[in-house]
Amino acid sequence: MSIARVAALGGLLAGATWVAAQGLSAADAVAPAAVSPCGTKPAPLPARCIIDWKCIGGDLTWVEVWAPAGTTCNDGDACTTNDVCFFGGCMGTRVTCSPRTPCETAACSGGACVYSPYTCSPRTACETAACNGNAGCTYGPYSCSARGPCESASCGGNAGCSYTPSPPGPCPGSQNPCDICDGVSNTCKPF
Repeated sequence: MSIARVAALGGLLAGATWVAAQGLSAADAVAPAAVSPCGTKPAPLPARCIIDWKCIGGDLTWVEVWAPAGTTCNDGDACTTNDVCFFGGCMGTRVTCSPRTPCETAACSGGACVYSPYTCSPRTACETAACNGNAGCTYGPYSCSARGPCESASCGGNAGCSYTPSPPGPCPGSQNPCDICDGVSNTCKPF
């Protein structure tokens, strides 16, 4: 007879008479909590598929009595379905969320699918990246800007932007005809 059955019928009959009537030995009987050598009997934990506890008198410990495999349970995770007991644990099938477009991510949170924008990252320092609703990530050249009127800027692969001083001469865009580029600084200098 299963421990679950012992627990279910224990309230109908008592003591050695009941134990003998079931064809069990005294070792199979679970004593009432108040007089158990194991102490106070823990409460069942249905979410963990523990439906009862059995006192092991020799060790003075409580041992879990598990629900049969396949018993419906609730693992407490709203993002799983079809939760069932399996060897003392409650397990379910994870809810699968799929992005609706190439430009979003999807994950389950609180039992519902949550969608977030997908961020595309440039593959090198010299390109830009954006997400196109149907095509996914698209890439374009990155434009480097000069930091002043006396230099030029270019993008050099993974090194990113590089800057070259303009050769000595008139300063582009200056209202003062005496301003020059000195070949070193990126700003105009008075002549």
